[in-house]
Amino acid sequence: MEVQKNRRGRVLNWLRRDPVLAASCAAALLSAFFVPPSRAYLSYLDLRVLCLLASLMVAVAGLKKTGAFDFLMDHLLKAVRSTRTLSAALIGVCFFTSMLVTNDVALITFVPLAILMLAQRQRLMAFVIVLQTVAANLGSMLTPLGNPQNLYLYGRFNLSAGQFMSIMAMPTAVSLLLLCLALLWIRPETISPPAEKKTGCAKKALPWAVLFCVCLLAVLRVLPYGLVLAIAVLTAALLDRSVLRGVDYSLLLTFVFFFLLIRSVYKELHADRETGC
Repeated sequence: MEVQKNRRGRVLNWLRRDPVLAASCAAALLSAFFVPPSRAYLSYLDLRVLCLLASLMVAVAGLKKTGAFDFLMDHLLKAVRSTRTLSAALIGVCFFTSMLVTNDVALITFVPLAILMLAQRQRLMAFVIVLQTVAANLGSMLTPLGNPQNLYLYGRFNLSAGQFMSIMAMPTAVSLLLLCLALLWIRPETISPPAEKKTGCAKKALPWAVLFCVCLLAVLRVLPYGLVLAIAVLTAALLDRSVLRGVDYSLLLTFVFFFLLIRSVYKELHADRETGC
């Protein structure tokens, strides 16, 4: 009885911790009743997207571990003179970094910094965090690696990086303009720069920056995605194995379930059309 309660507790905690993963898993299992599991399931997975996403996550986790993002943010804030410019920096860094490190990583990295720097201004903090969330999602539209969905569309329609960015340039520019207009709601109050200075070690960050560039070459189809994933895992294993624990495996698994669900639904609908149903 006690064992069953513990199992239920673990399941409930898992559902609360990652409801999207739980929902995608349940949907994929449900689709298996209509399209029974077989070897064809392996072909449902977009290995290119999964490998690219995993490689980028390893590189970004390594950069974050070395303090590279904190170091970058500290230098960006040197020009801050008021609450409006501070808010613009906090929101802008989410907008632009999400183009390279994905929207969720940008938020995980910079929202805690906004909470820290705006702790004495609760109303402003809430407003800035909302705009950070909006900015990260809008900024990530521009590039193929801005979010996992972009990677999928980029590969699915066989676009070049230039084609993808030209399509998304206008909505991204309009989004940036609207974010700038939203900043006008913030009253400019004079503030002092943060006393604590973040430091970064360029030597420690350099291998991860190089790895990130290698990942970009895979996104641009210059290097094979399987080779780049192997390089990313080997780099983490040699430099810092704890980086591998910083990868969001739940997101990767969520995409696995989504691929299984979507292809199963597609196959079922296609079968219905062939039978005239």
